[in-house]
Amino acid sequence: MSGRSAQDVAPLPSPKEIANCSAGQALFEKLTAEVDLRQGIAGVQPKVLGATHEAARKMSPDLRQERGNTHILKASTASFPYLAVNEFICLQVFKSAGLAVPSVTLSADGELLLVERFGTLKDGAHLGFEEAAVLMGETSATKYQRYYGSMIESLASFIEFQHEEKMRRDVTMALVLNWLLGNGEAHLKNFGVLYQDDLDVQMAPFYDVMSTLAYIPEDVPALALSFEWHSKAWWPRARVEEFARDYGRLTLAETAQMIDRCMAAVEKGAVLAERFCKEISGFAELGTRLAALWRERMNAFAA
Repeated sequence: MSGRSAQDVAPLPSPKEIANCSAGQALFEKLTAEVDLRQGIAGVQPKVLGATHEAARKMSPDLRQERGNTHILKASTASFPYLAVNEFICLQVFKSAGLAVPSVTLSADGELLLVERFGTLKDGAHLGFEEAAVLMGETSATKYQRYYGSMIESLASFIEFQHEEKMRRDVTMALVLNWLLGNGEAHLKNFGVLYQDDLDVQMAPFYDVMSTLAYIPEDVPALALSFEWHSKAWWPRARVEEFARDYGRLTLAETAQMIDRCMAAVEKGAVLAERFCKEISGFAELGTRLAALWRERMNAFAA
């Protein structure tokens, strides 16, 4: 543990600087050379916590001393090329479908993704955050256990009553989008809640969304769907409709409308991937694969 205070944390590049960056890997290597000034975060994707100049100025000295970081900077890797672009597009799909996601900025070369930490209030203070894994008594070692149905019921026991219906519908929509995008990493640590003084607990924005099938064709969902469909295979649409009824509290007509909205959002994602094929050097191979994969999965789900 470094003896430096949070106030000594070297600032991360601003969103504008990231957006204009065409040497992402070199910048990330430079930043991680100062890793003693930051907190690392567990996971396959390289990432560090830090603070931009603009965000740090909005924080009071006391809060800056306590928290110190406002953003997460993520990098692609040789094993998972253009993962930053992959995640950026998937988050835009979630946003297009009407779900809350963090504010993100993609570097010009597609190598870096700057993610603003959510839950910041106007006075610079932060809401509390807790992962579904912690709420369910699970750890990093057991984050692939349980099933999505039990996760929803567990979240419902913590979330305020007035937010429960929205949580159920939003999580159900997120599962459909993860199916269509081929995201096999939607485990218990990738869902969470926000709260203030143990009050007004509500669902946090969705984060860490990507298409893992684009890299691992045999990948399967992180969790089984429900006790009734306790399989790690990708779920048939009929099972998703049952889940939407039993856990999402949606009617069949509402489920159909929700799925149509998901399909439209994923199609926008495929179009964005095709656009980036022309704009980001080297992305064409993965971008073409993503667009084809998503359209193939939409056709399978519609059938």
